Amino acid sequence: MRVLRLFVIVGLLSHAANGVARLAFWCVRPSGNSTSGAFRLVSATIDLVIQFAIMSAIGAAMAIVFVTISHLLAPRSKNPNKGEPYECGVVPKSDARAPLNVHYYLVAVLFVLFDLEAVFIYPWAISLRSLGTPALVEMFVFIAILLVGYAYAWIRGVFDWE
Repeated sequence: MRVLRLFVIVGLLSHAANGVARLAFWCVRPSGNSTSGAFRLVSATIDLVIQFAIMSAIGAAMAIVFVTISHLLAPRSKNPNKGEPYECGVVPKSDARAPLNVHYYLVAVLFVLFDLEAVFIYPWAISLRSLGTPALVEMFVFIAILLVGYAYAWIRGVFDWE
């Protein structure tokens, strides 16, 4: 029942925000030289600034209202175990902020690096025919730079697990 009430309130607030935005623009006079019936306050720049300010205010007000409503409708628990750390049903035996080996971080950074390489190569491969030979040479240079970084990581022993 609470969820239904929340959806009804969200719908009403969204409808009200839309109405406020329309009402704000009904109060303006039409520009004299426009054949499209567009409305202008003073100039195009000021009109955009006013639109942005109204939409930002409506968005901020809706965010505050939604957070307040969810806080008021949220179930409350008076159980003292609610504040305890929980780890898959097992009580934690040590500090969760224990330091990890640097190798994990280095491998994660290398994974992100080569994952981004794939992101750059895919659109290049799709449009290679229209880009021509210079794009092919540039991609070889890009891959060569990445391979130099991979070789450097390999020589430095990033992939050696001790």
